[in-house]
Amino acid sequence: MRIFAFIVLLIGSCLTSLPVFLFGALLYMLVWPGYELLIIGVLIDSVFGTESFSLVYTLSLGLMLVVLEVLRPYLSWYTDTV
Repeated sequence: MRIFAFIVLLIGSCLTSLPVFLFGALLYMLVWPGYELLIIGVLIDSVFGTESFSLVYTLSLGLMLVVLEVLRPYLSWYTDTV
């Protein structure tokens, strides 16, 4: 299931807008650790960011990953206490 979701995000990163892709990436990161999504961000920025030096996908995915890793212990479905 994780590989299928990664492939859908990979294809969706080229075919959808940034907010739609980031919402899908957020859902992916809530279920699984999303370190491999940084690879998608770097690849998309290297292909589409050749005319301007903007690392929008890489920076936004990296920021979401760091924030989610910091908040993960405080989310209710990751803790054992009720």
